Amino acid sequence: IDVLEDAGRGFLVNEVNHTMEFRNSIHTTGVDIPARVVEYVLAVGRSGGDAEYPAGGVHRSTHTGASR
Repeated sequence: IDVLEDAGRGFLVNEVNHTMEFRNSIHTTGVDIPARVVEYVLAVGRSGGDAEYPAGGVHRSTHTGASR
């Protein structure tokens, strides 16, 4: 997700890529990266842009890897 900040209009979403390749990183790290990104983006939006990165840090995922 590419977000720009405009002094008059606030945060603007410039681009959202639907083909982000976190698949191998999720399995290796045990972290559900897309879910963490969404949680953070929603927190920022709900707080009016004042959200901090979650103090709890990353959470391990039960994801076992995508099969193709």
